Amino acid sequence: VTPQPLTHPRQTLMKRLLCIWLPNWPVQRRRAESLLSANANLNAPATNDKTTAEPRDSTAKTSPLHPPSQTVERSSPSTLHASSRSASNSTLHPPSGRVERSEGRAEPELPTHTSSPQATAPLIIWHADPRRGRIVAASCQRAAAMGVRLGMPIAQAVDITTTLADQHNSSRNVANQSLPPIPTAIIDEHDRVADRRALHSLATELQSHLCPQIALETLDRFKWAGRFRHDPEALVAEIDGVTHLFNDEPGLLAAAATILKRRHLKARLAIASTVGAAWALATHAPSQNRTKDPAKNHFDFFLAPADRTRDALQTLPPSALRLNPTDVETLQRLGIETIGSLLQLPRNGLATRIGHGLCNRIAQALGEVDEPILAIDIPTEHTASLELEYPTDAVDLIRDRIIRLIESATASLRPLGRGVLRLRC
Repeated sequence: VTPQPLTHPRQTLMKRLLCIWLPNWPVQRRRAESLLSANANLNAPATNDKTTAEPRDSTAKTSPLHPPSQTVERSSPSTLHASSRSASNSTLHPPSGRVERSEGRAEPELPTHTSSPQATAPLIIWHADPRRGRIVAASCQRAAAMGVRLGMPIAQAVDITTTLADQHNSSRNVANQSLPPIPTAIIDEHDRVADRRALHSLATELQSHLCPQIALETLDRFKWAGRFRHDPEALVAEIDGVTHLFNDEPGLLAAAATILKRRHLKARLAIASTVGAAWALATHAPSQNRTKDPAKNHFDFFLAPADRTRDALQTLPPSALRLNPTDVETLQRLGIETIGSLLQLPRNGLATRIGHGLCNRIAQALGEVDEPILAIDIPTEHTASLELEYPTDAVDLIRDRIIRLIESATASLRPLGRGVLRLRC
């Protein structure tokens, strides 16, 4: 009898994670802020009414970044003090509003006020390159259709858009007055701080309404293959233990789409068992949407069953694994065009030929190596204090006062749908 070698299958660490990718984030962020500002200006006269100036309850005065604190303090030599730190966990109260679901997707409404010149004008965002000067960092679809490309000198991009707009408007005046004119292109500098701040604000709102564990995507020292900008454009959330509050994963996707729609954002959402798989599906997988109407296609969804992670990645390109551009070029020279072909090769050979970074990305995508997320932390304290007439060591009295302090300190948590992570007395 020939002895068989002992094989130890790789242990897989399975969770459920949601990845929300916001393509072309600098352009999306600027367009969304313009739409929100236009809506605010239209609604400004209604806010002058004194009857609508005050919110209906105290929770309307709060924001996700600055939740309220309840403090009752009295200066006294003998004071009991209780403080509770809360986490944003409003999954018990999903966001209100109409959500249309069909096969796990939400049908977003079209953004309003898109007919204004500011909203329809070509948008070009530039940044200063140390070697090449001012180059295009991002552009809207209309500017891209006119020939603007990433990395193009900004002067050339301005010349292209100006020439085409002048030609279109001249032919419109002569031939057909019904054709809409092309407004002058908007040229704006890339504001990385504003982009990150807006992405963090979105993560905070999702943390308040969907799940407490949500983070911005973690970048490497190098730009991933296919990425022109080295800035975060995606959010990752651990959704274990909260999907049942939304009638399973499709309902959670619909709730996330509602929040994004309210902010006039477009996104691709994917749920998988690993961070790497969720990111790969959100950025590269074909959508599972059934509708073909482009007006309703603001969101693309993909759900990978917990036991089908490897199958879901088969047809995706190797760049979906967040690889170094050099590694992707090497794989292309070897004729490896899909992750399925890559998984058929022995890991030892890949590590020797290309490097251990590729093998680590494969292990992370398949759940063989855990990839933790750095969830955003919004410290919030709800405090209360109670004065004693004199120092005491009576256990019953202290227990009664502590119970009262806990009830008082946590009273403001219930309207916010928050829970206590740490309680200190």
